[in-house]
Amino acid sequence: MRKDITILLSGIGMLLTVMCEPGAAQVSFKEFSQEYSIISDVSADGTVVVGVYDSPNTSGLFRWTEAGGLEVIGSLSSTSTNPRISRDGKTIIATVPDSRGCATAAIWQGGTNWKLLEPFPGVVPSEGNICTSAVAVSGDGSVVVGGAYLSTTKVVTFRWDAQNGMVNLGAFDEGTNSDSRPLAISADGKTVVGWDYKVGFLPPGPAGAAMNSRRGAIWWEGKERMIHAFGWAGEAWATNDVGSIIVGQFHPMDQFNNPLIRHGASTYKYTAWNGQFHDLGAVPVPIGEDQRNYLSQPFAVSDDGLVIVGESGWVEKLAMIWTPRSGMLLMKDYLTLAGVKSHAGWYLIRAHWVSPDGRVVVGYGQKIGGGPSIRSWIATLR
Repeated sequence: MRKDITILLSGIGMLLTVMCEPGAAQVSFKEFSQEYSIISDVSADGTVVVGVYDSPNTSGLFRWTEAGGLEVIGSLSSTSTNPRISRDGKTIIATVPDSRGCATAAIWQGGTNWKLLEPFPGVVPSEGNICTSAVAVSGDGSVVVGGAYLSTTKVVTFRWDAQNGMVNLGAFDEGTNSDSRPLAISADGKTVVGWDYKVGFLPPGPAGAAMNSRRGAIWWEGKERMIHAFGWAGEAWATNDVGSIIVGQFHPMDQFNNPLIRHGASTYKYTAWNGQFHDLGAVPVPIGEDQRNYLSQPFAVSDDGLVIVGESGWVEKLAMIWTPRSGMLLMKDYLTLAGVKSHAGWYLIRAHWVSPDGRVVVGYGQKIGGGPSIRSWIATLR
Protein backbone atom coordinates (compact mmCIF):
# COMPACT_ATOMS: atom_id res chain seq x y z
CA MET A 1 0.00 0.00 0.00
CA ARG A 2 1.43 3.34 -1.03
CA LYS A 3 0.68 6.30 1.21
CA ASP A 4 1.21 10.01 0.64
CA ILE A 5 2.67 10.58 4.04
CA THR A 6 4.95 13.17 5.38
CA ILE A 7 8.54 12.41 4.53
CA LEU A 8 10.71 9.89 2.76
CA LEU A 9 14.06 10.27 4.50
CA SER A 10 17.20 8.28 4.30
CA GLY A 11 20.92 8.53 4.42
CA ILE A 12 20.53 8.44 8.17
CA GLY A 13 24.25 8.31 8.80
CA MET A 14 24.74 11.48 6.75
CA LEU A 15 21.90 13.17 8.61
CA LEU A 16 23.58 12.42 11.91
CA THR A 17 26.93 13.67 10.66
CA VAL A 18 25.47 16.91 9.37
CA MET A 19 23.41 17.66 12.46
CA CYS A 20 25.93 16.66 15.08
CA GLU A 21 29.06 18.33 13.65
CA PRO A 22 28.78 22.14 13.72
CA GLY A 23 31.79 22.43 11.43
CA ALA A 24 29.91 21.01 8.43
CA ALA A 25 29.25 23.99 6.19
CA GLN A 26 29.13 22.87 2.56
CA VAL A 27 25.82 22.70 0.74
CA SER A 28 25.22 19.09 -0.26
CA PHE A 29 22.61 16.61 -1.42
CA LYS A 30 22.51 12.92 -0.54
CA GLU A 31 20.20 10.02 -1.23
CA PHE A 32 19.48 6.82 0.62
CA SER A 33 19.48 3.72 -1.55
CA GLN A 34 17.03 1.68 0.53
CA GLU A 35 13.56 1.81 -0.93
CA TYR A 36 10.21 1.79 0.85
CA SER A 37 11.43 3.34 4.14
CA ILE A 38 9.46 6.53 4.71
CA ILE A 39 10.59 8.73 7.58
CA SER A 40 7.88 10.83 9.14
CA ASP A 41 9.85 12.65 11.85
CA VAL A 42 13.30 13.14 13.35
CA SER A 43 14.50 14.21 16.78
CA ALA A 44 16.06 17.65 17.00
CA ASP A 45 19.63 16.31 17.07
CA GLY A 46 19.02 13.74 14.32
CA THR A 47 19.83 10.71 16.47
CA VAL A 48 16.35 9.14 16.48
CA VAL A 49 14.24 8.64 13.37
CA VAL A 50 10.68 7.31 13.08
CA GLY A 51 8.52 6.42 10.11
CA VAL A 52 6.94 3.61 8.14
CA TYR A 53 8.24 1.02 5.73
CA ASP A 54 5.97 -0.34 3.05
CA SER A 55 7.65 -2.82 0.77
CA PRO A 56 5.90 -5.34 -1.50
CA ASN A 57 6.51 -8.02 1.13
CA THR A 58 6.05 -6.34 4.49
CA SER A 59 5.07 -3.10 6.18
CA GLY A 60 5.09 -1.47 9.60
CA LEU A 61 6.04 1.46 11.80
CA PHE A 62 9.68 1.80 12.79
CA ARG A 63 12.13 3.60 15.04
CA TRP A 64 15.81 3.94 14.13
CA THR A 65 18.90 4.85 16.13
CA GLU A 66 22.56 4.53 15.24
CA ALA A 67 23.18 2.11 18.08
CA GLY A 68 20.10 -0.07 17.65
CA GLY A 69 19.42 0.16 13.94
CA LEU A 70 15.89 -0.25 12.68
CA GLU A 71 13.31 -1.46 15.21
CA VAL A 72 9.76 -2.41 14.30
CA ILE A 73 7.39 -0.67 16.71
CA GLY A 74 3.95 -1.37 15.25
CA SER A 75 1.84 -2.54 12.36
CA LEU A 76 0.74 -0.41 9.43
CA SER A 77 -2.94 -0.27 8.54
CA SER A 78 -5.24 1.85 6.43
CA THR A 79 -6.04 3.99 9.49
CA SER A 80 -2.49 4.33 10.84
CA THR A 81 -0.90 7.75 10.90
CA ASN A 82 2.75 8.61 10.56
CA PRO A 83 4.60 8.27 13.85
CA ARG A 84 5.83 11.56 15.27
CA ILE A 85 8.64 12.07 17.74
CA SER A 86 9.35 14.74 20.33
CA ARG A 87 12.40 16.92 19.81
CA ASP A 88 14.17 15.22 22.71
CA GLY A 89 13.69 11.86 20.97
CA LYS A 90 11.98 10.22 23.96
CA THR A 91 8.27 10.22 23.02
CA ILE A 92 6.72 8.70 19.90
CA ILE A 93 3.06 9.10 19.02
CA ALA A 94 0.90 7.56 16.31
CA THR A 95 -2.63 6.39 15.60
CA VAL A 96 -3.21 2.67 16.15
CA PRO A 97 -6.35 0.45 16.33
CA ASP A 98 -8.08 -0.05 19.68
CA SER A 99 -9.75 -3.32 20.72
CA ARG A 100 -12.69 -2.54 18.41
CA GLY A 101 -10.42 -1.74 15.51
CA CYS A 102 -11.15 1.99 15.74
CA ALA A 103 -8.04 4.08 15.11
CA THR A 104 -6.96 5.86 18.31
CA ALA A 105 -4.21 8.27 19.32
CA ALA A 106 -1.46 6.49 21.27
CA ILE A 107 2.01 6.80 22.80
CA TRP A 108 4.71 4.19 22.17
CA GLN A 109 5.71 2.15 25.22
CA GLY A 110 8.55 0.06 23.78
CA GLY A 111 8.63 -2.99 21.54
CA THR A 112 5.35 -3.07 19.66
CA ASN A 113 3.32 -1.86 22.65
CA TRP A 114 1.28 1.34 22.59
CA LYS A 115 -0.64 3.15 25.31
CA LEU A 116 -3.95 4.43 23.96
CA LEU A 117 -4.90 7.89 25.13
CA GLU A 118 -8.06 7.81 27.21
CA PRO A 119 -11.37 7.94 25.31
CA PHE A 120 -12.43 11.35 24.10
CA PRO A 121 -15.83 12.38 25.60
CA GLY A 122 -18.57 11.74 23.05
CA VAL A 123 -16.27 10.23 20.45
CA VAL A 124 -17.92 8.49 17.50
CA PRO A 125 -16.12 6.34 14.90
CA SER A 126 -15.78 8.20 11.63
CA GLU A 127 -16.80 6.90 8.25
CA GLY A 128 -13.24 5.61 7.97
CA ASN A 129 -13.36 4.01 11.46
CA ILE A 130 -11.20 6.65 13.12
CA CYS A 131 -11.97 7.70 16.70
CA THR A 132 -9.01 9.95 17.49
CA SER A 133 -5.82 10.68 15.56
CA ALA A 134 -2.46 11.80 16.91
CA VAL A 135 -1.04 14.68 14.86
CA ALA A 136 1.78 16.38 16.76
CA VAL A 137 3.74 16.27 20.04
CA SER A 138 5.54 18.94 22.03
CA GLY A 139 9.33 19.07 22.29
CA ASP A 140 9.48 17.25 25.63
CA GLY A 141 6.66 14.84 24.79
CA SER A 142 4.31 16.12 27.50
CA VAL A 143 1.58 17.43 25.18
CA VAL A 144 -0.15 15.61 22.32
CA VAL A 145 -2.63 17.19 19.92
CA GLY A 146 -4.87 15.63 17.33
CA GLY A 147 -8.39 15.27 16.03
CA ALA A 148 -11.43 13.57 17.58
CA TYR A 149 -14.67 12.65 15.81
CA LEU A 150 -17.97 13.74 17.33
CA SER A 151 -19.94 12.28 14.42
CA THR A 152 -19.07 10.19 11.39
CA THR A 153 -17.92 13.36 9.62
CA LYS A 154 -17.32 16.08 12.26
CA VAL A 155 -13.83 16.36 13.76
CA VAL A 156 -12.59 18.73 16.48
CA THR A 157 -9.17 19.49 17.91
CA PHE A 158 -8.04 17.91 21.17
CA ARG A 159 -5.12 18.56 23.51
CA TRP A 160 -3.81 15.88 25.86
CA ASP A 161 -1.39 15.91 28.77
CA ALA A 162 -0.97 13.57 31.72
CA GLN A 163 -2.48 15.99 34.23
CA ASN A 164 -5.56 17.14 32.36
CA GLY A 165 -6.19 14.21 30.05
CA MET A 166 -8.24 14.80 26.91
CA VAL A 167 -9.41 18.40 26.48
CA ASN A 168 -11.79 19.36 23.68
CA LEU A 169 -10.49 22.55 22.08
CA GLY A 170 -13.63 22.70 19.95
CA ALA A 171 -14.40 24.70 16.86
CA PHE A 172 -15.71 28.24 16.42
CA ASP A 173 -19.12 27.15 15.18
CA GLU A 174 -21.20 24.44 16.80
CA GLY A 175 -23.17 21.81 14.95
CA THR A 176 -22.41 19.51 12.06
CA ASN A 177 -21.39 22.27 9.67
CA SER A 178 -18.09 23.15 11.32
CA ASP A 179 -14.80 21.36 12.02
CA SER A 180 -11.37 22.13 13.38
CA ARG A 181 -8.09 20.36 12.81
CA PRO A 182 -4.61 20.83 14.32
CA LEU A 183 -1.57 20.53 12.07
CA ALA A 184 1.33 21.41 14.38
CA ILE A 185 2.31 22.33 17.93
CA SER A 186 5.15 24.54 19.14
CA ALA A 187 8.03 22.79 20.88
CA ASP A 188 7.11 24.46 24.18
CA GLY A 189 3.62 22.94 23.93
CA LYS A 190 1.80 26.24 24.32
CA THR A 191 0.68 27.01 20.76
CA VAL A 192 -1.35 24.75 18.47
CA VAL A 193 -1.97 25.77 14.87
CA GLY A 194 -4.25 24.42 12.16
CA TRP A 195 -7.56 25.35 10.58
CA ASP A 196 -11.22 25.88 11.38
CA TYR A 197 -13.83 24.94 8.78
CA LYS A 198 -17.22 26.56 8.31
CA VAL A 199 -19.66 25.44 5.66
CA GLY A 200 -20.38 28.22 3.20
CA PHE A 201 -17.53 30.46 4.30
CA LEU A 202 -16.37 32.30 1.18
CA PRO A 203 -13.99 35.27 1.33
CA PRO A 204 -14.59 38.07 -1.15
CA GLY A 205 -12.53 38.31 -4.30
CA PRO A 206 -12.01 36.13 -7.37
CA ALA A 207 -9.85 33.51 -5.59
CA GLY A 208 -11.80 33.18 -2.35
CA ALA A 209 -13.15 29.74 -3.26
CA ALA A 210 -9.61 28.35 -3.19
CA MET A 211 -9.66 28.48 0.62
CA ASN A 212 -12.11 25.55 0.76
CA SER A 213 -13.94 27.28 3.64
CA ARG A 214 -10.92 26.80 5.93
CA ARG A 215 -9.59 29.61 8.11
CA GLY A 216 -6.20 29.52 9.81
CA ALA A 217 -6.55 29.07 13.56
CA ILE A 218 -4.44 29.18 16.74
CA TRP A 219 -5.20 27.52 20.06
CA TRP A 220 -3.39 29.16 22.95
CA GLU A 221 -4.08 28.59 26.67
CA GLY A 222 -6.98 26.37 25.67
CA LYS A 223 -8.77 29.00 23.59
CA GLU A 224 -9.18 29.20 19.84
CA ARG A 225 -8.79 32.32 17.78
CA MET A 226 -8.29 33.14 14.13
CA ILE A 227 -4.75 33.96 13.08
CA HIS A 228 -6.06 37.12 11.45
CA ALA A 229 -7.80 38.95 14.29
CA PHE A 230 -10.01 41.07 12.04
CA GLY A 231 -10.65 38.76 9.14
CA TRP A 232 -9.07 35.54 7.99
CA ALA A 233 -5.98 33.83 6.67
CA GLY A 234 -5.69 30.32 5.25
CA GLU A 235 -4.62 27.07 6.89
CA ALA A 236 -1.69 27.26 9.35
CA TRP A 237 0.70 24.39 8.69
CA ALA A 238 3.72 24.84 10.93
CA THR A 239 5.13 26.90 13.78
CA ASN A 240 8.48 27.43 15.44
CA ASP A 241 9.59 26.42 18.94
CA VAL A 242 7.68 29.14 20.81
CA GLY A 243 4.78 29.83 18.45
CA SER A 244 6.05 33.27 17.48
CA ILE A 245 6.32 32.41 13.78
CA ILE A 246 3.59 30.59 11.88
CA VAL A 247 3.57 29.60 8.23
CA GLY A 248 0.55 28.66 6.19
CA GLN A 249 -1.18 28.72 2.85
CA PHE A 250 -3.30 31.61 1.52
CA HIS A 251 -2.18 35.09 2.52
CA PRO A 252 -5.09 37.32 3.64
CA MET A 253 -4.83 39.46 0.49
CA ASP A 254 -4.20 36.66 -2.00
CA GLN A 255 -7.69 36.76 -3.46
CA PHE A 256 -7.37 40.49 -4.19
CA ASN A 257 -3.72 40.88 -5.16
CA ASN A 258 -2.91 37.81 -7.19
CA PRO A 259 -5.15 36.95 -10.15
CA LEU A 260 -3.06 33.81 -10.84
CA ILE A 261 -4.34 32.07 -7.73
CA ARG A 262 -7.41 29.97 -8.51
CA HIS A 263 -6.61 26.47 -7.34
CA GLY A 264 -4.59 27.14 -4.21
CA ALA A 265 -2.55 29.88 -2.63
CA SER A 266 0.80 31.41 -1.89
CA THR A 267 2.70 30.89 1.35
CA TYR A 268 2.40 33.35 4.23
CA LYS A 269 4.62 33.89 7.25
CA TYR A 270 2.93 35.38 10.31
CA THR A 271 5.07 37.03 13.00
CA ALA A 272 3.28 37.22 16.33
CA TRP A 273 5.38 40.03 17.85
CA ASN A 274 3.99 42.54 15.35
CA GLY A 275 0.93 40.75 14.02
CA GLN A 276 2.11 41.03 10.43
CA PHE A 277 1.57 38.71 7.49
CA HIS A 278 4.33 38.39 4.93
CA ASP A 279 3.40 37.07 1.49
CA LEU A 280 6.23 34.76 0.42
CA GLY A 281 4.54 33.94 -2.86
CA ALA A 282 5.29 30.82 -4.88
CA VAL A 283 8.00 29.72 -7.27
CA PRO A 284 7.76 32.04 -10.32
CA VAL A 285 6.30 30.44 -13.42
CA PRO A 286 8.11 31.17 -16.72
CA ILE A 287 6.20 33.10 -19.38
CA GLY A 288 4.41 30.72 -21.68
CA GLU A 289 3.96 27.99 -19.07
CA ASP A 290 0.77 27.19 -17.16
CA GLN A 291 0.39 30.11 -14.73
CA ARG A 292 -1.80 28.00 -12.47
CA ASN A 293 1.45 26.52 -11.20
CA TYR A 294 1.92 29.71 -9.18
CA LEU A 295 0.94 27.93 -5.95
CA SER A 296 2.92 27.00 -2.87
CA GLN A 297 2.38 24.93 0.27
CA PRO A 298 4.66 25.20 3.34
CA PHE A 299 5.21 22.22 5.63
CA ALA A 300 7.98 23.23 8.03
CA VAL A 301 9.82 26.27 9.38
CA SER A 302 13.09 26.68 11.30
CA ASP A 303 12.96 28.22 14.76
CA ASP A 304 14.27 31.57 13.54
CA GLY A 305 11.84 31.61 10.60
CA LEU A 306 14.66 31.98 8.07
CA VAL A 307 14.14 28.62 6.34
CA ILE A 308 10.73 27.44 5.15
CA VAL A 309 10.23 24.30 3.09
CA GLY A 310 7.34 22.62 1.31
CA GLU A 311 6.17 22.22 -2.26
CA SER A 312 5.24 24.53 -5.10
CA GLY A 313 3.16 24.00 -8.22
CA TRP A 314 -0.30 22.83 -9.17
CA VAL A 315 -0.08 20.68 -12.28
CA GLU A 316 3.27 19.33 -11.06
CA LYS A 317 4.19 19.76 -7.40
CA LEU A 318 7.89 19.97 -6.63
CA ALA A 319 9.92 20.58 -3.47
CA MET A 320 10.50 24.23 -2.65
CA ILE A 321 12.55 26.26 -0.18
CA TRP A 322 12.32 29.88 0.97
CA THR A 323 15.02 31.92 2.66
CA PRO A 324 15.29 35.72 2.92
CA ARG A 325 18.31 35.66 0.63
CA SER A 326 17.04 33.27 -2.06
CA GLY A 327 13.33 34.02 -1.99
CA MET A 328 11.19 31.08 -3.01
CA LEU A 329 12.91 28.56 -5.25
CA LEU A 330 12.45 24.98 -6.30
CA MET A 331 14.81 22.93 -4.17
CA LYS A 332 16.53 21.59 -7.28
CA ASP A 333 17.31 25.17 -8.41
CA TYR A 334 18.52 26.18 -4.94
CA LEU A 335 20.97 23.27 -4.98
CA THR A 336 22.10 23.97 -8.55
CA LEU A 337 22.80 27.61 -7.76
CA ALA A 338 24.88 26.45 -4.78
CA GLY A 339 27.02 24.36 -7.12
CA VAL A 340 25.54 20.99 -6.17
CA LYS A 341 25.23 18.40 -8.96
CA SER A 342 24.35 15.18 -7.14
CA HIS A 343 20.61 15.84 -7.39
CA ALA A 344 20.67 15.66 -11.19
CA GLY A 345 18.27 13.04 -12.48
CA TRP A 346 15.86 13.45 -9.57
CA TYR A 347 12.31 14.66 -9.24
CA LEU A 348 12.41 16.34 -5.82
CA ILE A 349 8.73 16.04 -5.02
CA ARG A 350 8.49 17.45 -1.50
CA ALA A 351 10.54 19.03 1.26
CA HIS A 352 8.83 18.25 4.52
CA TRP A 353 11.18 18.69 7.49
CA VAL A 354 13.79 21.23 8.49
CA SER A 355 16.01 21.00 11.54
CA PRO A 356 15.34 23.58 14.27
CA ASP A 357 18.55 25.42 13.37
CA GLY A 358 17.65 25.45 9.66
CA ARG A 359 20.79 23.58 8.60
CA VAL A 360 19.22 20.37 7.24
CA VAL A 361 16.21 19.79 5.01
CA VAL A 362 14.78 16.36 4.25
CA GLY A 363 12.19 15.26 1.75
CA TYR A 364 11.31 12.67 -0.81
CA GLY A 365 11.50 12.29 -4.54
CA GLN A 366 11.90 9.91 -7.40
CA LYS A 367 14.72 9.17 -9.77
CA ILE A 368 13.96 9.87 -13.41
CA GLY A 369 13.59 6.51 -15.12
CA GLY A 370 14.23 4.78 -11.81
CA GLY A 371 10.94 2.92 -11.43
CA PRO A 372 7.98 3.60 -9.14
CA SER A 373 9.83 3.57 -5.83
CA ILE A 374 9.97 6.84 -3.90
CA ARG A 375 13.37 7.60 -2.46
CA SER A 376 14.62 9.92 0.23
CA TRP A 377 16.97 12.87 0.04
CA ILE A 378 18.82 15.09 2.48
CA ALA A 379 19.99 18.63 1.70
CA THR A 380 22.58 20.32 3.90
CA LEU A 381 22.25 24.09 3.59
CA ARG A 382 25.28 25.26 5.54
